[in-house]
Amino acid sequence: NSGSVVSVSATANGGYRFTGFSGAGLSGTSSPQPLTMTGPATVTANFGALTGFSVTSSPAGLSVLVDSQSCPATPCQYEWVPGTTHSIATNAAIQPGATNVQYRYDNWSDLGGQSHSIVVPTGGTTHTANFTAQYYLNVTPVAIRAGSPTLSEGSIYPSNSGWYDAGSAIQLSAVPTSN
Repeated sequence: NSGSVVSVSATANGGYRFTGFSGAGLSGTSSPQPLTMTGPATVTANFGALTGFSVTSSPAGLSVLVDSQSCPATPCQYEWVPGTTHSIATNAAIQPGATNVQYRYDNWSDLGGQSHSIVVPTGGTTHTANFTAQYYLNVTPVAIRAGSPTLSEGSIYPSNSGWYDAGSAIQLSAVPTSN
């Protein structure tokens, strides 16, 4: 009847996602939506086929963000409609590991920035956040006198303890004091 309100809803079948209404003044993805009958109306429910999408890290198990939500231990699997835009990011430029181990963010496999948007391709894909393992080097000059260690009996280079990339060669040198 003219002036009546009809509730229009859409439900996606498996493997598809409802992407929104069009026609008769309806829009967006909320379902159901009210439609006031003022004359003949045509409403289209749009659906998109889902494709698999993975977000991971190298090494695996580090934390990333997908659409601002934590993926605390990669890899994480998603089903998205091709052509849709999503955001991927690393939680931090440095992520902790075991004792005296940390991981430094290097890049994403698509060479996007640490936080960036991606468009889902047809057929799915995997995006990988690449990290370099770093190890902590503790340097301390120690002298042994009659079996008792004392400090400041020489110097060591590098003189400061710090983080170094896995596989990097660190030149260490020790210089004794005059005695």
